[in-house]
Amino acid sequence: MEYMSDMTSDPQAVGKILCCQCGVAIEPNSVSMCVSCLRTTVDITEDIPKQATIQFCRGCDRYLKPPSEWVSCVLESRELLGLCLSKLKGLSRVKLIDASFVWTEPHSKRLKVKLTVQAEAMTNLFLEQAFIVEFTIASQMCEDCHRTEAKDYWKCKVQVRQRCQNKKTFFYLEQLILKHKAHENTLSIKPIHEGIDFFYASEAHARKMVDFLQAVLPVKTTSSKKLISHDVHSNTYNYKMTYSVEIVPLSKDSLICLPKKLSHQLAGISQLCLVARVTNAVHLIDPCTAQVAEVSGNVFWRTPFDAIANPKQLVQYTVMECEPILSQSQAFPGQGPISNKHSLADVWVVRSSELGINNNLIHTKTHLGKILNPGDTVMGYCLVDSNVNDSNFDKLKEDKVPDVVLVYKYYGDRTARKHQRAWRLRHLHDDVKSTNTDYGDFLDDLESDPQYRQNVNIYRRKDVLPPVEEGEDEDDERPTISLQEMLEDLVLDDAEMADMHVNNKATYLKRGSLSLIIISIWCMMNLIRFAALFIVLVASSSGLQDGSKDFCTDCQVQMQGLLDLIVAGATREEVVAKYVDISVNFFQQPLSASEGLAERNVDIIIYVVGEKLGTAAPVTAEAMCFFNDVCPNTDPSYDWSLNLDFVGPKPTPEIPQPPIDGQPTMEVLQITDIHIDPTYTPGNNALCGFYSCCRASQGAAPNSSAAAGYWGDYRGCDMPVHALQNLLDQAAQNHPNVAYVIFTGDVMDHANWERTAELNTDHFTLVMNMLRQAFPNVPILPIFGNHESVPANRVPPSEWNVPTNLKNEWLFQLAADFWGQWLPGTADSILRGGFYAYEINPGLKVIALNNNFCYTNNWWLAYDNVDPAGQWAWLAQELLLSEQAGQKVHIMAHIPPGSSTAWDVCHREYRRIIDR
Repeated sequence: MEYMSDMTSDPQAVGKILCCQCGVAIEPNSVSMCVSCLRTTVDITEDIPKQATIQFCRGCDRYLKPPSEWVSCVLESRELLGLCLSKLKGLSRVKLIDASFVWTEPHSKRLKVKLTVQAEAMTNLFLEQAFIVEFTIASQMCEDCHRTEAKDYWKCKVQVRQRCQNKKTFFYLEQLILKHKAHENTLSIKPIHEGIDFFYASEAHARKMVDFLQAVLPVKTTSSKKLISHDVHSNTYNYKMTYSVEIVPLSKDSLICLPKKLSHQLAGISQLCLVARVTNAVHLIDPCTAQVAEVSGNVFWRTPFDAIANPKQLVQYTVMECEPILSQSQAFPGQGPISNKHSLADVWVVRSSELGINNNLIHTKTHLGKILNPGDTVMGYCLVDSNVNDSNFDKLKEDKVPDVVLVYKYYGDRTARKHQRAWRLRHLHDDVKSTNTDYGDFLDDLESDPQYRQNVNIYRRKDVLPPVEEGEDEDDERPTISLQEMLEDLVLDDAEMADMHVNNKATYLKRGSLSLIIISIWCMMNLIRFAALFIVLVASSSGLQDGSKDFCTDCQVQMQGLLDLIVAGATREEVVAKYVDISVNFFQQPLSASEGLAERNVDIIIYVVGEKLGTAAPVTAEAMCFFNDVCPNTDPSYDWSLNLDFVGPKPTPEIPQPPIDGQPTMEVLQITDIHIDPTYTPGNNALCGFYSCCRASQGAAPNSSAAAGYWGDYRGCDMPVHALQNLLDQAAQNHPNVAYVIFTGDVMDHANWERTAELNTDHFTLVMNMLRQAFPNVPILPIFGNHESVPANRVPPSEWNVPTNLKNEWLFQLAADFWGQWLPGTADSILRGGFYAYEINPGLKVIALNNNFCYTNNWWLAYDNVDPAGQWAWLAQELLLSEQAGQKVHIMAHIPPGSSTAWDVCHREYRRIIDR
């Protein structure tokens, strides 16, 4: 007999049924199917399309987000994934578990997205399924690009006009626009008669240009709009705006006749005046008294006046006699200021065309007494033979009208080959450059007036030799522009510099039998970006120009108000609030950045002001200005002299001999101003309005034109870490034989409002390790920039007895730990002040200076600026030791002693030391 096993004894077999499709034992369910058969029968993704199309505009690299929004998305980005998912209509009926891109060739016009979804197939029965959706990228032109192609894309136009016979003021405006890049948002520029038109896609950009014009020139603005279309369903209107900007009809060297009432309002200046220059006001000078006055735009348009003579009417005269007028005091109480740059003289002239024919000399007074001598040629207006049609001029008494008004000294024909200009200007449009005498006169004005050209970018011409040095052509008195004032004309176009550009160049310094080759690697992205940002910052501050007298005065007034508040005993919170108010309302900086800078700087200001209060040299606004690198410092305490008696007389120097061919050379690699930003994110906003953009916290760019590139972006961003790594790898690969590496500082990014000692330590450590890894067997000689400290730019010597929380001792200790290991014997001087000397070999020493102790924006120098940390005395001693040992010396520093960002006293003492 055969017994069957008890089926109830196996718990696994209890309740099992067979699948109705394949016969596999399964747990009971409502459809009596296993999971595999259920998947072949039920498709939870059947309502989700497996193919879709997304629209892409090739003109602006944007994707269409229905119904009408166009967005910028980087390939395989989160934003693009969200856009793709929004195209799948049936996705709302299932639960999305996961979504990711499947790699496709970027040029294939295909995107593949792998989706994992979950849904209830039957009652209490849930299925999870993965599948791929393929998206086809279809080209479709967006509305903005369509308007561009249709030549009907502008929405706002700015018409700039100047209705006068001479266009020198217009040429000056052109250079201001180029210097400040005020035209960067224009769609097109169209020169026309008496002016130029700027076309914009948005009213905001046009309004920005109008604000710029109102800030730099006396102008009058009117606006109008024209209705293009009207949507009755959405009640929206499409207008085209037009701003008409009229420049004052005056130019440099024009002769004007003021209304009598206006001349009284201008401190009694004569009605007959010359236009000295036209900037944000009309600058006038009385040729008979040298009195000067300024007419603002509002005053001019309330009481307009015209030029009674223009430079085209100038007549050439020859000076026969010139007698200086020694007494140049005010003629009456209340008279306005007298120009210190000019000197009055009685002059007798004769027309150059009548020289030797007419012996009747013409007498006149002139303000050109300093530069005129008998025999000189001078240009002037002849009022005796002129037919002037001006109501104000007709009311003048005859004894008030001179026969001749002399304007400027004439230096002869400038077209001669030996006097060909070694410089040139850029232009907005090829047609803007004038071919008549107006443009030549404008160039003459730039050469003769240094103050006039301070707001103009002048570029050196490589095909023309620079002007001879002073003294080589003593007979030539004509004014020239020095080589130091010229800029190197960059070949790279601004629009093409979306990625980081590294300038790698070699400079050969030949000394005796040794040729020293220095390979300098600059991050041009940071240098160009920061310069442009600084110009925009200063130009936007109350509509003032960078480095101008008005700007510096207003800046110092703001700082003086802050200092007075501290002296009056204000609380720290009140000082912080005042600092933020100045930063936001005067300098127009973002609130968050202003608050961060205030928290990091006010403690230093409060301490220094308190310590100097009641002393013989209290803190002044000139010494602690917000922009000391462009504003002069007249504080008398910034003047001291180093005792150099211990160095003795200078020995007779050896005459350097040219190197002998075949002698060994030495390569030196210099890296500077890297300004790394570990939070740099490609595709993020490069036009965020802060000092430092493209950061992870600032989000994606609003459009493709504002998106940061992979290797960096010069517009408003610092260097990504991977770009620095690539730079170091390329430098190490291309220059394997460098003798030593110089790193001249500035590790940190420009987000100064976020600085902490911990953050700076992390950045500093990262860069030092990257340098050592790239050059493991090469001496590395670093030095501090002005961005390593907290706060930035403020570095006191470690030996000063100031509160510990205000010191940067951690920075000196950090540097000593790294650099002291690399450069034995340097730790003591690094801890003392961040400077050191190191012998590369017995015949060559490198001296590294911490010129933060000379930096104009180092507010700690208002506490004590006399040779901080004894660096200059130490330098003199080191040079003396090298002189006695017969060593050559290579001196390096982040801030050049002779630059505008270093105090003049530092430059003077530095030259005394090296030139003794």
